[in-house]
Amino acid sequence: MVYSLHRFGCMFDEYFMFDFEHLNVAGRETFITDKKRWEYYDRMNQRENLDIFNDKKKAYDLFGKYYKRELILLTGRDDKELFASFVSRHESFIVKPYNGSGGRGISIYHSKDYLSVDELFAAVMSKGAVVCEELIVQAKEMAVLHQGSVNTCRIPTVRVGDEVIVFHPCLRMGSGNAVVDNASSGGIIAPIDATTGIVVMRGEDEKHNSYIRHPDSGVIIPGFVIPHWNEVVSLVTEMAKVVSGNQYCGWDVAFTDAGWVMVEGNPRGQFIEQYATHKGIKPELEKLIETIEEETIGKM
Repeated sequence: MVYSLHRFGCMFDEYFMFDFEHLNVAGRETFITDKKRWEYYDRMNQRENLDIFNDKKKAYDLFGKYYKRELILLTGRDDKELFASFVSRHESFIVKPYNGSGGRGISIYHSKDYLSVDELFAAVMSKGAVVCEELIVQAKEMAVLHQGSVNTCRIPTVRVGDEVIVFHPCLRMGSGNAVVDNASSGGIIAPIDATTGIVVMRGEDEKHNSYIRHPDSGVIIPGFVIPHWNEVVSLVTEMAKVVSGNQYCGWDVAFTDAGWVMVEGNPRGQFIEQYATHKGIKPELEKLIETIEEETIGKM
């Protein structure tokens, strides 16, 4: 494990998630590991674009039409009036740490649980700077997987010239009492066929447990059909072209009665499909990056 950490950049948890104990050097080399993935982001994306995605309010200002819901930023006491107006329209809402990631620190609040707006505001602001979002109400087609969380798709895109390639998408499902579907928060991942939108394997969590049926709902995971797949592919294709100089992004999207909506974009999103398939995708990504770099040089 120590050798793999230094040789392949493989973290100790990845050693088991990727089945490294059963692979030779050639097999291990095919994985995009946690410590090695950063060089790929730098080769595909301009660093200055990071601020657009890392700043949840900036991302909302740019991609607002794809969110299809309201979002506000709270940084201090001066935002109480803004918050009161937001609460008057949304009795329940989700709160996310302004600079958070991985689903950590996310909570749902209900105004009826508090005696006053002032008390609710104080509770929310105890987390520091946060964004408050109108709740995403997922459609029943996705809610059947796990009622307690919004079950999303992580759809990475790689832009090569004018073409946008859907690169190893995954279904993400919450489990237990979790209100988010992030794998780092106990969620379950299952790979999706990029052409058909059909889940092609059983689900897996980060503890290396695999599931043919969802442990809470009992829904069979392999063969699950993502609703209106062509529509979500069109959505991420359009979003991938919004920020120039950004060739890669992992899009988290949710399905509602109003159609597919953007949850967030991750220009440094992990290549999580490898966790579920135990199959490395580095050679495939490197080939795409080489094409991107050749086109860039050709335009100089």
